[in-house]
Amino acid sequence: MWCMYLCMYIPFHHTHSLAPLQFGLFPFSGQLHRCFRLQVESLKKLGKQAQGCKMVTLWLAALQPYSPEHMAEPVTFWVRETLAFLLREELQAYKSVRADTGQERFNIICDLLELSPEETPAGAWARATHLVELAQVLCYHDFAQQTNW
Repeated sequence: MWCMYLCMYIPFHHTHSLAPLQFGLFPFSGQLHRCFRLQVESLKKLGKQAQGCKMVTLWLAALQPYSPEHMAEPVTFWVRETLAFLLREELQAYKSVRADTGQERFNIICDLLELSPEETPAGAWARATHLVELAQVLCYHDFAQQTNW
């Protein structure tokens, strides 16, 4: 019930005070984390990165009554999502260059693989996509000295 209320409340009232969130609606930060995490992940799947970042801001605002260590999860989530987004954009840029960018693409793909957990279907899909990209780079370059495979 509380998660449904939050999901209806936030998109339409995100510019107003988060007082309902701070005064007893969410007595446990774990429930609050779960609800916001679901919202942010849904926005990510829809390709709405900017809205996801706004939701993380609201997540942090809702955690103000809690101690700072409760804010680690949303900050980590935001950093990971933003970093993955920037790395994907950088990879696309290198792929469009008419020069040998194999080393750069290899490094970015390795970073993306480290950021892609397999615990979720979306994470497994992202990881599989990165592995295909890696296979394409490895078809034309030998990075045996740089790997521990």
